[in-house]
Amino acid sequence: MISRMNSRNKIKANKGITLIALVITIIVLLILAAVSIATLTGENGILSKANTAKIETEKAGAKEKVQMAVMSSFDDRGKLDYTQLKTNLDKVEGIDKSTVPTPTITKLPITVTVDGYLNP
Repeated sequence: MISRMNSRNKIKANKGITLIALVITIIVLLILAAVSIATLTGENGILSKANTAKIETEKAGAKEKVQMAVMSSFDDRGKLDYTQLKTNLDKVEGIDKSTVPTPTITKLPITVTVDGYLNP
């Protein structure tokens, strides 16, 4: 009978969480939260990398649009048609033309390489 009572008392004593276990759990969660926030918002964090990637993508897109406008300005003989170039550059989307000054196009000797790049 005494051994039965001792086992009941042990079960009752082990049912709750100790204050020490609760404090340790809270500290671990705070450390994990701090690491997560630092990973997101740090100088080299995910958010800054995403913003940098967005800017680089926009730059590459603009460069590609200008290259397409230049490449489509060549006539059948392979000569650059400057009036067609101006027309094509005016059609490039994403440029606020009210804030951009009108470019002056001077005729320069330009050749196109086999891989499609321009050589002055």
